[in-house]
Amino acid sequence: MAAATAERKTNSHLLTESLITLKEIPPMVPTRPCFATVWRWSQRGVKGIKLETYKIGSRVVTSEQALHRFLEAIQ
Repeated sequence: MAAATAERKTNSHLLTESLITLKEIPPMVPTRPCFATVWRWSQRGVKGIKLETYKIGSRVVTSEQALHRFLEAIQ
């Protein structure tokens, strides 16, 4: 999984998925992480795996599918 993510130069494929903002993620995850944790997932990642994001204007978005891929990859 990490190899497939590393091969992509951009995350523009997120635009074809169900977009959500980073602030919408905590209620979707059973442990309800704080926003700072979600931000770290997108910036530094966990064990070298980052949450895929795309910046649109001043907003950083991801997708429900990318969140599921990220959570699967860090397990």
